[in-house]
Amino acid sequence: DLPNKIMSLIQRQEDLRVMNERTINMVRMHSELVYSLNDDPSHLRLFAGYLKGIEKLMRPGNRSLMWSSRPSMVEKYVGSVLPELKKAQEKYKEFRTRLLQIRKVLK
Repeated sequence: DLPNKIMSLIQRQEDLRVMNERTINMVRMHSELVYSLNDDPSHLRLFAGYLKGIEKLMRPGNRSLMWSSRPSMVEKYVGSVLPELKKAQEKYKEFRTRLLQIRKVLK
C-alpha cells in the first residue's frame, strides 16, 4: 500500500509542477502584452477591449482557484485564457507590422 501512496504523491507533485508552469506562462504572456501596449498609450486604448475581455476571463481563476484545486480545473481555466491571449498578441503583432509598413510608405 505504501508504494501506491508514494506514487500518488509523485503524481500530485508532477501535477503541481505542470499547473505552475502553465499558470506562469499565462501570466507572463499577459504581462508581455500589457508591457508592449504600454509603449504607446494610443495602442493601449486601441486594444483595451481585448485586455478587458482577457482580464474578465482571468478573474475567476484569481478568485477561486487554489493550488489545492484539481489539476483539471486549472487546466480548463488556463486553456480558456491562453487562446485569447495568443489571439490578442497576434493581432497586436500584426498591427505593429502594418503600422511600420505604413510609416515606411509615408517617409
